[in-house]
Amino acid sequence: MEELVVLGVSELLANVLQHAATDCCELLMFETESGVVIEVTDGCKALPVIKEPSDGGTGGRGLHMLSVLAASLEFCPLLTGKCVRLTLDGAERQR
Repeated sequence: MEELVVLGVSELLANVLQHAATDCCELLMFETESGVVIEVTDGCKALPVIKEPSDGGTGGRGLHMLSVLAASLEFCPLLTGKCVRLTLDGAERQR
């Protein structure tokens, strides 16, 4: 599970750096009875879009990969930007 948490944090923060065009973001992680929740908020109001990666493309795989591996991946608009919430549950431990 630790590897999946590290992957989730790195992918979400990389997306902020590459796409959000904002000067700050916030990372919140907490453990639940069934797993881990990772939330990243930033000041960009544009919500991410999960796309099917193309064979020849060099990007666009991160959110798609997380959506397959995670229990859920949600995008929540906020007054000052957005929050991306990744939920990982105990089932990932057995993959």
